[in-house]
Amino acid sequence: MEHPKGFYMLSSATMLESFSYFVFAVILVLYMTDVLHFTDSFSTYFFGIAYGMTYLFQIVGGYLSDRYLGNRKVVLIGIILIAIAQLIFTYDASPYHISANMANHSTFLYTNQEILFLIAVIVMSIGVSFFTVSITSFISLFYKEDSKLVDSAFSIFYLFRNIGGFLAPVVVSSVVGIHDPKLYQYGFLYGFIAIIACLILFLAFKNKTFVSVDGKPLGVTPSFKLQKENKQKSSAKLSRSEISNLKAIAIILMAVIVFLMFSQQIFTTIILFAKQHVNNILPIINSQISPSLYVSINPLFIIILTPIYLKLFHKLSEKNMAVNTYTKIGIGLLLTGIAFLVLFIATHDLNANTKINMV
Repeated sequence: MEHPKGFYMLSSATMLESFSYFVFAVILVLYMTDVLHFTDSFSTYFFGIAYGMTYLFQIVGGYLSDRYLGNRKVVLIGIILIAIAQLIFTYDASPYHISANMANHSTFLYTNQEILFLIAVIVMSIGVSFFTVSITSFISLFYKEDSKLVDSAFSIFYLFRNIGGFLAPVVVSSVVGIHDPKLYQYGFLYGFIAIIACLILFLAFKNKTFVSVDGKPLGVTPSFKLQKENKQKSSAKLSRSEISNLKAIAIILMAVIVFLMFSQQIFTTIILFAKQHVNNILPIINSQISPSLYVSINPLFIIILTPIYLKLFHKLSEKNMAVNTYTKIGIGLLLTGIAFLVLFIATHDLNANTKINMV
């Protein structure tokens, strides 16, 4: 069975939003160290807070969506907030002649440019949170009557998301170049253009394609109101199966938290390490690349391997050899651990003046 047109519209919108967010994520640490002159440790610490806020505010966005506003409005609010943040970043990056020191930051004494930067980060985190939490729950609305398509739908959805994640570092690297403070504003500008394109796409197609099979609009009415209209009552006491499901979710959440702690270092520790200790010269063509380009490797492999994984898992299911979610997560954690072991071996006894091969 084919997926509805509205699903592809949402996936295209999230691809553009992903491009805009990855521009922000790829540039952020380098912008803080190259332009704002924050220390490496402060920059990575600050990125961790900014990234954590994108998950914290999802609680707020999810509550507003389910209780009061509905998916459409919260997605729209998220897009608008991201656009505002990217515009502030673009303006903030234009007067690049700043000189700052760590003492100012540790005592919370910031310049006007730095204050504007902090505001933009908060607005971006809220915007990304609102968009992400609402867009993912929006997708499930298309498949209430055909739950078999949900798994493949989310795989395709994240494929679109990673296309945006792959393109962003490539574009940023070509636009910003190798740590030129004067060019960071253009990187943020590309992020602004992408999210405006996302806004136009969403507004143009939301009434035409975001509808159910019987033509009813999706994502307009909050789910809480729908439950009241359908007279759905939730029991005050959890059943055994519900308790079992909550335990499973808790285990998965712990695994995901561990995975994110390490995988998201690609935006911080690994970029800074590549900047200082990796010989970023492409062989044969003898051309230097920006450390931010390494971020594109992860989404590239997701784009390449997702169709293969989908076919493989489908074949295994047909042979009654289905791979459960726990096994998939376990394999992901194992491979992440191996990756960091390889990095540990490569960087063992590394001194300040040594540069390792990019391989």
